Amino acid sequence: MSAEGSATFSTAIVEPDVNRRSANYAPSVWGDHFLSYATDSMETDDEGEHKKLREEVKRELMGNISKPSQTLDFIDAIQRLGISYHFEVEIDEILREMYNSHCDFNNGDDDDHHNDLYTISLKFRLLRQQAINHMKNQVRAYYLESIWFHQKHTPTMEEYMAVAMVSTGYAVLAATSFIGMGSVVTKDSFEKMSAEGSATFSTAIVEPDVNRRSANYAPSVWGDHFLSYATDSMETDDEGEHKKLKEEVKRELMGNISKPLQTLDFIDAIQRLGISYHFEVEIDEILREMYNSHCDFNNGDDDDHHNDLYTISLKFRLLRQQGYKISCDVFRKFKNSQGTFSDSLANDTRGILSLYEATHLRVHGDEILEEALVFTTSRLEFLATHSSSPLREKINHALKQPLRKGIPRLEARHYFSIYQEDPSCSEVLLNFAKLDFNILQKQHQKELSDITKWWKELDFAKKLPFARDRVVECYFWILAVYFEREYALARRMLTKVIAMTSIIDDIYDIHGTPDELKLFTDAIERWEITAVDQLPQYMKVAYKALLDVYTEIEEAMVNEERSYRVYYAKEANQVRAYYLESIWFHQKHTPTMEEYMAVAMVTSAYAMLAATSFVGMGSVVTKDSFEVMVSGPKIVKASEIICRLADDIVSHKLEQKRGHVASSIECYMKQHGTTEQETVHEFRKQVTDAWKDVNGECLFPTAVPVPILTRILNLARVIDVLYKDEDGYTNAGTALRDFVSSLLINPVPIFEFESVCFKSKLYVYLNKYLNKRIITSSTKHPFFLSFTATLLLHNYPLHNQTIKKPTDQ
Repeated sequence: MSAEGSATFSTAIVEPDVNRRSANYAPSVWGDHFLSYATDSMETDDEGEHKKLREEVKRELMGNISKPSQTLDFIDAIQRLGISYHFEVEIDEILREMYNSHCDFNNGDDDDHHNDLYTISLKFRLLRQQAINHMKNQVRAYYLESIWFHQKHTPTMEEYMAVAMVSTGYAVLAATSFIGMGSVVTKDSFEKMSAEGSATFSTAIVEPDVNRRSANYAPSVWGDHFLSYATDSMETDDEGEHKKLKEEVKRELMGNISKPLQTLDFIDAIQRLGISYHFEVEIDEILREMYNSHCDFNNGDDDDHHNDLYTISLKFRLLRQQGYKISCDVFRKFKNSQGTFSDSLANDTRGILSLYEATHLRVHGDEILEEALVFTTSRLEFLATHSSSPLREKINHALKQPLRKGIPRLEARHYFSIYQEDPSCSEVLLNFAKLDFNILQKQHQKELSDITKWWKELDFAKKLPFARDRVVECYFWILAVYFEREYALARRMLTKVIAMTSIIDDIYDIHGTPDELKLFTDAIERWEITAVDQLPQYMKVAYKALLDVYTEIEEAMVNEERSYRVYYAKEANQVRAYYLESIWFHQKHTPTMEEYMAVAMVTSAYAMLAATSFVGMGSVVTKDSFEVMVSGPKIVKASEIICRLADDIVSHKLEQKRGHVASSIECYMKQHGTTEQETVHEFRKQVTDAWKDVNGECLFPTAVPVPILTRILNLARVIDVLYKDEDGYTNAGTALRDFVSSLLINPVPIFEFESVCFKSKLYVYLNKYLNKRIITSSTKHPFFLSFTATLLLHNYPLHNQTIKKPTDQ
């Protein structure tokens, strides 16, 4: 969080007045002494040597496994020297194996002193420290008794004795007394002695009845569907055709530079079809040149319509999207003497659509674009009711989902059907875009299959049935953040993080008690496996899975020598804010709007997701990038506002019905005395202003590289799409189900024979072909051409091949 945000957040976490004691502790004896150690420098040679020595220690540790006494000494030394945190996994594995196979302390060993006092004591201490003993049950019993006390609960005699017999500590003392008794004690003895006690205690560790809420979330709609996409295969023919078409598209793009209007249309098509990532250098070069040489929008062009509404709006939008701060004054020419947009534009549907899309790139101060939005929206709503298909569908889609706020890959899937009906459609471009979409879809299916397998193994659907089972939807969410092939690792990491975040959110919102949530919060902020022993069983499952996810991320980053990134990802966690919201709920406290937003912007999890999205992004992200982004820049705050308010607007009624902390709606209504309708209207204005902040932060000069800003922009886009009419993530069986199907199940047909693009090209080829054969006007009639095309397609289906000119054969 930023300094300002942290200060605001700190004022929000002051709980209601409590009668607190004072110990009058002495002040610090250190003063400002440690302020002198303020450097961030780190010797790179030290880091390299550190990594090298760590690997050598690890090899030495694992190399002694066949010599238990030496291994015990080595582990003891590692722990005493304070470096065991580097080798937690290895030490736990070794000691667990020793416990399981050497529990009687009497197996053969490499050392004659295996049974001496030193070795027995050392092994006992190390195993005890590792918590592989009966102490777990005893500590758990202590915890239950503390809960009973604070809840003023008087248990039944059966409940009490089941717990109190454990808290005496005698089971631990008995088990420990067997350790040094020699061969008379075996592993079976331990198992038999602990089985009955464990069974008795297990009936008692059910905590007192707690009134837990239930959201009755619907189960996953996908089941095991995505487990079937487990292949690594990729069609080599597709790859070859893909490379060939890419070069052809590039030639066509660069070949139109002397014709600016055609170039603008071609770039727009490339971007809308979702393939601009293949041509970033070329597009940036072209648009930079246009910005530098055509900034006044009045230079000559290849087309008489260079200064029409469509072209001006298209150029403005493309340049703003690219980060160029082009002035919106270019639209003043379309106003009349009264200062309103001219009536002569009313029937220019193409121009009005282009201007409408351009208005969504506005920033604060773009007053003319505010007026243009009102004008174009009103006109498009009229045209939508007075137009026929496909124009009506095109207008309705734009009104519902402006291009700037849409998920790029979802918009690309939608645009295929529109572009192929465009008379200026490029066959090469369309075929390349469809093929690229399908190739990427195969990769995404494989990734989701692997993630689904991981999720199934966690078995949260059974172990945590109160939580939302939404791993497929989580992958879709992150696919919207980055879909490109190069971000496969980043997608895997961020999907697992957001899936775990969803589970943790439900633990705080739905299931956890205040005492449990305090323990859970402390455990997550510690990031240590030893903290798991304090948690109830259901929290242990989630906590272990969370640590495993971050361990996996850390290992991946160590391999790429970018381990510093994990620190930023962990520091951005929002559990303390979750905990504060849970306190507010249980105390029935409605905070002020300022208190609420300071906390709720954090619980939106968008700052955490943004920081984590950078972790796997490669060399474009630096430590400086993280420092800038975690300082609370305007674009991050804006995305948090968009997320929080859009979510609250559509979900607050259901949340309040089941029991939830007061949302922004309730807080604002109480503080300002407004109606729900007035509050929602105010929040929509705030969301609109937040989008202006996002747009402004994406203009040059930017604080960090554009690819980093794009992740935050895309996170905001997900919210606009999924929370437009409802909580689409929670209610995943409606619109989101169709979105997932369109991106992750259904491939794009390479040819759709009814499209204008296909028929126009085929008619041209047939016309030339028939001119060689039959010179009669009747055979060139459109009906005859259509009939001939149908026969050819019926007898010679094209499948996935590109259209080729008919030959004599």
